[in-house]
Amino acid sequence: MTDRNELVERLEGRLDQWDRQIEQLQTRTDRLDTEARTAWQQSLDRLRDRRDQARQQLDELRSASADTWQELRAGAEQAWQELGDAVRSAADQLKQ
Repeated sequence: MTDRNELVERLEGRLDQWDRQIEQLQTRTDRLDTEARTAWQQSLDRLRDRRDQARQQLDELRSASADTWQELRAGAEQAWQELGDAVRSAADQLKQ
C-alpha cells in the first residue's frame, strides 16, 4: 500500500508543478499579439485538457482496489510522461 501512496503523492506533486508551469505559459501568452495569442491559447487549452485527463487517472488510481491499481499504474505513469513532455515542449517553443 505504501507504494501506491508514494506514487499518488509523487504524481500529485507533478500535477501541481505542471499547473504552475501552464499558468506561467498563460502569462507569457497574454503578452503576445492577437494572432499568436489565439494560436497559443489553443495549445494551452489542449495542455489543460491533458492535465485534466491525468488528474482523472490519478483519481482512478487513488480509488482503485489493491488488485487493479498495478494495472492502472503503468497507464498513469505513461500519461504523466506525455503531459510532462508536452508542457516542456510548449515552454521551449514559447521561448523562441
